Amino acid sequence: MKKSFLTTNLIAHRGLHYNYLENTLGAFKEAIKNNYIIELDIRLTKDKKIIVFHDNNLFRITGINKNINESTYEELNKIINIPTLQEVLNLVSGKVPIIIEIKLSKKLFQLEKELSKLLDNYNYRFAIQSFNPLSILWFKINKPKYIRGYLINSIYSKNIIINRLLNSKILNKILKPNYLGVNLQYLKNNKIKKLRRKYLIIGYTINNQEEYTEYKRYADNFICNIGKEPYK
Repeated sequence: MKKSFLTTNLIAHRGLHYNYLENTLGAFKEAIKNNYIIELDIRLTKDKKIIVFHDNNLFRITGINKNINESTYEELNKIINIPTLQEVLNLVSGKVPIIIEIKLSKKLFQLEKELSKLLDNYNYRFAIQSFNPLSILWFKINKPKYIRGYLINSIYSKNIIINRLLNSKILNKILKPNYLGVNLQYLKNNKIKKLRRKYLIIGYTINNQEEYTEYKRYADNFICNIGKEPYK
């Protein structure tokens, strides 16, 4: 996995959005133009459309308080033009790899099932990732050939489940992710250094050159908010 397609270039967080809104076709076109791997987020609408959007509510982006899972795609599109995942897949068509972060859906595994219907017909490089171990487990059981990433952001928290997950055989024997996505603040932790012997580690999220310089030797690749100047 160390020579995975996930290490061919830096990963553009929600596309290249210094001139565009995040998670939009414009941001993804710019990432393709610069040959960056694309990271994006998906959610399921009330009418089971998979859309590319990070938050569970429109408020941060539009100032309008409207939940994604309680709205149809048509209702959302009257407020803001949100691309469907299918539109993004059609745009990318293998030009660069895609990393799809699966957000929580109201009904367990509903989003995973709908996503797999699309990805089974996408014959290019992609990976799925999630903070939810149950989501990773679903793909491991039902779509074992998919590249799967488990996201970690709180190994020093009081979350007993997360700590037990990292300190037990559950990660290695049950979830069996292909890579781990790790928050920057934990990259220097000894647990992560040990896990790197077995797993490809992708750090997130780099915001500037200084952070990239500080952390680049602690992971195999990074999800980055990339500006007009690439990180060196």
